[in-house]
Amino acid sequence: MNGIMKIRSAPVLSIMALVFVAGLAAGGLFAPMAGRAGTPAPAAPAPAPAAAAQEESLPDVIERASPSVVYITSKKVVKMRVDPFFRRFFNMPGERVQNSLGSGVIVSDEGYVLTNNHLVGGASDIRIHLVDGREFDAEIVGTDPNSDVALINERGELIGINTAIASQSGGSEGIGFAIPIDFARSIMNSLITTGTVVRGYVGVVPQPVNADMVDLMNLPDSKGTLIATVEEDSPAEKAGIERGDVIVEFNGKKVESTEQFRLYAAEAPPGTKVPVTLIRDGKRKELTVTMGERPDEQAAAEPQAEDISPLFLGVGLQTLTGEIREQLEIPEDVEGVIVTDVQQETPAGDAGLRRGDVIVELNHTAIKDLGDLREMMEGYDRGRVLVVVYRGGRYFYTTIRE
Repeated sequence: MNGIMKIRSAPVLSIMALVFVAGLAAGGLFAPMAGRAGTPAPAAPAPAPAAAAQEESLPDVIERASPSVVYITSKKVVKMRVDPFFRRFFNMPGERVQNSLGSGVIVSDEGYVLTNNHLVGGASDIRIHLVDGREFDAEIVGTDPNSDVALINERGELIGINTAIASQSGGSEGIGFAIPIDFARSIMNSLITTGTVVRGYVGVVPQPVNADMVDLMNLPDSKGTLIATVEEDSPAEKAGIERGDVIVEFNGKKVESTEQFRLYAAEAPPGTKVPVTLIRDGKRKELTVTMGERPDEQAAAEPQAEDISPLFLGVGLQTLTGEIREQLEIPEDVEGVIVTDVQQETPAGDAGLRRGDVIVELNHTAIKDLGDLREMMEGYDRGRVLVVVYRGGRYFYTTIRE
């Protein structure tokens, strides 16, 4: 389906995880990854035209791909909000076991499975169930806090991993968005070798080049990506990149689109010196950018929100960066901390917070980043806090209380 849509409903953020299944002989089961670096499917003699049409039918693709798709059960112990009166006099527990069910894809003969962190993160028991009835225990190799269900093409190849759902209700129904499989592969390889993922950071907000811009900005064509914003004190600013520049080559590769630029930038490790070719005022210009570390990767190393304050028990928080702002269509004048996850039966869950909300104020004090929130909550012991939240173009007040 062709067309352009703007999704203004609340996003549901998803997270990618990699688990290892000891004892799983995945030979012939894993989904080959499409793309230049993927594991190719075994070569076969060219079939006759009629046979080729039959082989490309959807039921055949489903039958071939389904053994690589698994469903996953997990158990984790989660803290519950219990009134001290009931806890004291009725001996009510402050914890419960949460059972979760989801899906994943076998991606290698070694037994690696791609799935979601919200399914397996923090779980004490992870079980992989194959379509043939076999079951295996699994352990987490690593998670990536920026990248659910895999997408498989008409040849049964893995072509993408869902990264978000635009949902009216905050639930799992809505329009899904996926990251390219080459990017997912680089994430997977990093998780296998190091257990973590650190992406390169340029510090710009890019946008596509349209036909009018080609004419008005004296560009040869619509290829490349237009720099709409250069973040202060970023690698881009230090390298001399300016708003209005059009990047046409990055790290020796031609940039055909904004999505391609994001992929190339994320693949370049922090500290790498990357040659950049851009067009400014109709002329080509060569610069060198020393890649930084994405601020959200640094935020991932921050203490858990519940360590900052019990009021934020079960909440995932991250500083709102320029790239996240663009992806979720959050206006430039909105600053704060974005909510990446909220567990139910927690103070924040009871207050109505959802994934994708932006916390902009606490007790009438503006919150610009995670550091502001930590400073505000340090030593805070009042047991409740007044919060201003931005969601879907509107602000509202709510109170988080223990």
